[in-house]
Amino acid sequence: AAVRLDVAAPRCEIRFDVVMAIRGIRVRIRSFNFAKALLREQTEGEVPDVDSHTPGSAKLAVEADRQREEEAAANFVDQLFDKVLTNTSVYDFLSFPGRCKDLATMPPPNGKNVDALGAIGHLMDELLLASVQALHISVLDFLQSLLHKASHVNLASPPLHRGEDLVDW
Repeated sequence: AAVRLDVAAPRCEIRFDVVMAIRGIRVRIRSFNFAKALLREQTEGEVPDVDSHTPGSAKLAVEADRQREEEAAANFVDQLFDKVLTNTSVYDFLSFPGRCKDLATMPPPNGKNVDALGAIGHLMDELLLASVQALHISVLDFLQSLLHKASHVNLASPPLHRGEDLVDW
């Protein structure tokens, strides 16, 4: 599995593609907007004031700063994902939140707060969906296989596919 920055999308979206090797071929499984989960607007007292009375050159400078910060945020996340998620197996899914803890060290863009826990939760949702799509199994089957693999014993419950499977539980 790999999470790659979508270079065609606007930087303010911090849009990523989830790419997996399926039968030896790299395939884009999902695409998601990461900015909404990662960056939260600051409260009114924390946001710099730019109103209709601000000179045009100051507005341009603020816009240029915003674009630089968005580019820096996208690059930071892209480098982190490249370092911790590239060439990892979907069966290492349970280790992904710990691998992404460095999101909390991201310098926040002006006017925004970094929500690392919310972003990791969003990333986990996206990677879970990408994993089950790539494997053509249900979320429940995937999570059961992870629990079975993590237990190193045969304690995980059998898969539930139909009503009769409840008897085995």
